[in-house]
Amino acid sequence: MSSRKWGLAWASRLIDLLVAACHEVAAAGGPLNADRITHYRASYARILADGEAANPRAPPSGKRGRTKQSKALNLLDRLRTYADDAWRFMTDHNVPCMFCF
Repeated sequence: MSSRKWGLAWASRLIDLLVAACHEVAAAGGPLNADRITHYRASYARILADGEAANPRAPPSGKRGRTKQSKALNLLDRLRTYADDAWRFMTDHNVPCMFCF
């Protein structure tokens, strides 16, 4: 199913951004320069912020443990936590880009 159907337009924008970065790395034949990396990381941060605005955190449930969050919010948390790993293909030629298809 399309991410737009689920109200996750931010996810489609993120996919487009990752694919564009992957194609740029492939065209460059290696790591991108610092300006391009900054451009992509800033766009990434904006998209994640849009996703977090569209998927607010659930209020504390009052029960013990963590409050259950939506799958979209859990994904956003992982994307923010592991951002360096998600973008490593831009800086390390030994890491293949998995988004070029």
